[in-house]
Order: sequence, then C-alpha cells, then structure tokens
Amino acid sequence: MHRKKVLKYMQVDLVINPTNRKNAGATIDLSSLLFENATTRFSHWANQVDSLRVNLIPALNLYGGDHWVIAKSLINKYPNLNVNLWITSPGYGLINANDLITPYHATFSPNHPESVLTDHDLSLSNANRNWWNLLQHWQPKGIHGPRSIAELASINPKNNMLIIGSARYMQLLRDDLSALFTIKSRHLENLYIISSGSNVRSGPLSANLLPSDQRLRQILGGGDTSLNIRVARLVLQLLSDGKTGFRTVESILREILEGIPNVPPVLRRKVTDIEISTFISNLLSEDRKVSKTYCLQQIRAQGIACQEKRFKRIFLEVTTSHADIHTQEIGNVAH
Repeated sequence: MHRKKVLKYMQVDLVINPTNRKNAGATIDLSSLLFENATTRFSHWANQVDSLRVNLIPALNLYGGDHWVIAKSLINKYPNLNVNLWITSPGYGLINANDLITPYHATFSPNHPESVLTDHDLSLSNANRNWWNLLQHWQPKGIHGPRSIAELASINPKNNMLIIGSARYMQLLRDDLSALFTIKSRHLENLYIISSGSNVRSGPLSANLLPSDQRLRQILGGGDTSLNIRVARLVLQLLSDGKTGFRTVESILREILEGIPNVPPVLRRKVTDIEISTFISNLLSEDRKVSKTYCLQQIRAQGIACQEKRFKRIFLEVTTSHADIHTQEIGNVAH
C-alpha cells in the first residue's frame, strides 16, 4: 500500500508597510488630535482606538492600490508556502492581516493632516521612529499578536521572514530591526529585507538587504510604488522553487540585474496646474467618459512631469467643473 505524500509547507512571515489608500471611510482620524507632544497625542490616539471598536473589518481589506492587491494575492499563491501577512500600521503598530480593526486615517508620510509628525522640533524620521516605538509598547484591544518585528522573529525563529518597506519605513523601523539582529535564535540566512531606495551601507539593514533596483521594473512591470512587493513576489517564487537562503536568493537577483541594461531616466518638463487642467479639459471635450488613467498616460506621453497625487487633484477639479457645465446645459435645454 502506497502512503499518500504529505505536502510540507515552508513557513513565511511577510512583513509589509500598508498604503495610504483606504477602501473604507475612517472612523478614527489622527488629524483630530492636535497635540504637539507626541506622547500625549499617542495616549489620546490609543484611548480613541480602544474605545471606538466599531465598523470592524479585517486589516487585509482596509488598504487599496496596486501594491496592496499584489500583497493580498501572495497569501495563497504558492501551494508549498504558508505565507502569513503582517502589517506595519501607523495606527495600530504590528498587526496580522486577519486582525479586526476599525478603519482609521494615520500616516508616516509628511504633509498630511493625519501625519504622526506634529512636533516640528523633530525630524520626520525621528518623529516616525518615536511613534513606532510607542506603538510597540501598546496592546490595542482585540489585537493579541506580537507587537514588534523583533518579537515576531523571536516567536518564529526558524520561519523565513521577508520585510518589505519604503526607505522611510526602514528608517522608522531602525530600532526594531536592530533588536531583531540581537536575537540569537533567529536564523539570519532566512531573513530577507526588500527596500528600493534605501541607502543603508552599514548596520543591521545592510547584512540582509536584497537588491531592489529600478531596473527590475523592466521584467517585473509596475511602477515605483509597487516595486518592493513585486520583488517580494519573485523571492517567494524562488523559495517555492527550493532556492532558499539569503545568499542564494541575493546571487540570483544580482545575476538577473546583470542581464538588464541601464535605462536613461526620462526627463519631463514642468508645467503649471493651469496647463495640466487645459490638457485634461481638451481630452474631456473629445470624450466626456475618458478615464483618469488614460489622461495621465497622455500627459506623460507628452513628456510632462506630473505626480500622481497632484494629477488626481487637478483631474477631480476639472471633471467636477465639466459635470456642472453639462448639468447647466441640460437645464437650459429643458427650459
């Protein structure tokens, strides 16, 4: 009698920064707490989160955008990998993707009303790092898992761990990651850090930092904001194929990069909001149902520089104006 082969799962902890884009309206908003002192502000924030446990949804379903769509797809993508997704949330700290949380607005990004930075005597990196350290020492109601990446690593020392984040996130996680590297039971060969744009050349980050070069976009697709998660997807595919260990994975990525030619940066010209508005208006005059994505593609095809956030604002202003004009025209015809 043949024994049925039991599939052996490789355990993977995937730690990822969330996006500012949310799929649900915020019940809790950090912009409502105007204290400059970070400790006082955090205390009020924690009390608010614990007291307003309403409209609960799985953390996995709160965030949106290309980066997050890919992250969600990785959980069940590989039959021989058990991928457990963890989120470095500015509102809750380290949480599991299955944790039930109240929709919130809080961000580590600057120049947002809900940014954790309010004390302008501090640099952005110091303010963010202080906030993350405060989050680690708080256990929100309903959240029962580890409160830091270092704690997660000590609980699951043999698991493969992928830590994905922007350069800003790597700065704010610095103390947490330093603590991770002091855990003697941690298998560092199973640790992979992915952060495009990080310029760390020494310290704990450099030892396990994989190359996440913009040239990889030529084979992985996508934009800058989703490059890290696309590299993570490639690493998970390598692990699934049995190519395990940091040195092995790093070597494969560097070999891939050697085969990709350097692409000169696209030099785009700067224009005013009025010029972009006029360009969009002309496209809408030709087709009122033209999509936002198509408009942005056409603007960039003309060699015009326009950040996506700026474009969204102008596009909304123009389409609202066109809708008002169209409504007025219909009213005039009716009369």
